[in-house]
Amino acid sequence: MRLYLFALLSSALLAGCSSEENETSPLKLLVNRFNADETPVQPTRASIAGFRDPLLLVQLENGTSSFLVRTRTNGADRIWQSADGVSLTLTHGMLRATRGMGQDLMSASVPALSAGAAVERVHYYYDWSGETQVQRWTCSRVNLGAHTVDVLERSYRVLRTDETCNLDGKVIRNTYWRDSSGFIRQSRQWVSDGVGYATLSRVVD
Repeated sequence: MRLYLFALLSSALLAGCSSEENETSPLKLLVNRFNADETPVQPTRASIAGFRDPLLLVQLENGTSSFLVRTRTNGADRIWQSADGVSLTLTHGMLRATRGMGQDLMSASVPALSAGAAVERVHYYYDWSGETQVQRWTCSRVNLGAHTVDVLERSYRVLRTDETCNLDGKVIRNTYWRDSSGFIRQSRQWVSDGVGYATLSRVVD
């Protein structure tokens, strides 16, 4: 997963735009900026200057990172995708599925943060034989009050919620930083044994 900005520049998307608009749009300009040099770079605020479409930065434990743009909406689900085909689905900021990360989270049932302190989350994976594996996690959530979180060189005042989940003695810990309206500005969420945690940062609203 290299650091690129994904742009859905399909013919269907471009059909309603003039060539002049395409060349001067923030999306086109930024895609051209990244495509001009395919060497992976570190994500910075300067690298997305002028970009006004919703933009997500995803960082994995192995050090790789990528910008993703929102490509479509399905009810409460928001689907995001990167230039190299990695995609994920968020529902109110909660990770529900990934594709292209290796051992993907195929789908998940995840209660919203407003659901209470004691919840169950259910994860679905494929094993080596293609059979579906179901994991049912017993989780507890605790609100840790006001914090300041840095998101790509900008600071935000947020409320922190930690979620600790247990499955047969195995423990995962997710963290959510949300503003006073409930919007999740940044989170660290479990994907799978093969991927580990993903840090998701909303860098452009």
